[in-house]
Amino acid sequence: MSLYGDGAKGLWTYSDSYRAYLKNTSEIDIDFFLPSTTLPATMVLCMTLFEQRDRDALALFRATPRRFFAPGDDAAIELAGGTTRYGTVDANVTVTPAAGLEECPETATASLLLRLHGRGFVSSVNRSLDIEVRLRTHGACNGSRHLESATVCAGGGSMTKLNCHPHAAFGVDKSSETVTVRLPVSSSKQVYRLTIVGHYEKIHNV
Repeated sequence: MSLYGDGAKGLWTYSDSYRAYLKNTSEIDIDFFLPSTTLPATMVLCMTLFEQRDRDALALFRATPRRFFAPGDDAAIELAGGTTRYGTVDANVTVTPAAGLEECPETATASLLLRLHGRGFVSSVNRSLDIEVRLRTHGACNGSRHLESATVCAGGGSMTKLNCHPHAAFGVDKSSETVTVRLPVSSSKQVYRLTIVGHYEKIHNV
């Protein structure tokens, strides 16, 4: 999108060049801003992985529709190789149904792999990165369940065993259904493996 413009003469994205290209295709000549190919990809990325501009934070699944968090055996959401200014992110969410209620969640487990390429643009004051993970209640429960608590398990490098900390450096915002974990970031490359398990309220009068 940034390449397109009447001032970019010589590039194939220059308006006259692109108009000539369209003559030999079935594409429709509209306004040449090409939102049909770039906008959906950008919106899907922001829906699953969003970088904060004014603070050191990454938001995962902040704008993901509630229906995506349906309970099931397979991962409800998968993100592979998401790029940020801090490094790349792999993430998936698996939702476990409550006993006897297949459409209502008992827990939601987010597994994250962060490959940080150094401090990047992290502030030199705090030298930490906040990871915000939204674990929404599935819509089939009609809002009767909410995120109640969470457990965070973390490991670094090639560690396969994760250490679980029920009261580690993280917080649970029940109103936004978000779990926030604060990671220290050094000047060297780092690999973080996180497992965040969100626990939902018990269902009453069912």
